[in-house]
Amino acid sequence: MMRKGFTLVELLVTLIIITIVASVVFPMTKIQYVREREDELKYYLRRMRDGIDSFYDNNPSGAPTGEVTVGDGLDNDGDGDVDEEIDDNKDNDGDGLVDEDLMDHGYPVSLLDMVNNQSIRRIPKEPFSNKWQYKNSSSGAWTDFDNYGSSYDAKPGDDIYDIRTSSSDLSI
Repeated sequence: MMRKGFTLVELLVTLIIITIVASVVFPMTKIQYVREREDELKYYLRRMRDGIDSFYDNNPSGAPTGEVTVGDGLDNDGDGDVDEEIDDNKDNDGDGLVDEDLMDHGYPVSLLDMVNNQSIRRIPKEPFSNKWQYKNSSSGAWTDFDNYGSSYDAKPGDDIYDIRTSSSDLSI
């Protein structure tokens, strides 16, 4: 007479094989997930840094040399609009730039400026910590965006010279 079913040894061997396979596969999926987010971060950083460079190329001198006089009837920054240089921290001419005739640089002061200037299509979400940091053109300190105005404005008086993630996570 034949008995149907599995012996205890067969069940234990099968369970051990499944455990070994699972212990190899699960960590690899985590590594793959982190790598995908790193690739996404590299892509966003490359695009935003290209956008910063494009913004600068389109606005190389910032404010003209010498003093800008409010209401002087001149297009001081050469963008086709006259007298938007009023020092009131507002976008007076509706072009997405705030007091751009008064800036002494050609770098953006917010990521939204880059979108309005068509340097980038949209502001991407940071894939690790949800926080971007920027460095201005005159100092080497990294600053979080969320400390000022909107979550994408640089500190008043700063510009966005470079950008990075605020995450300190290391690659696996």
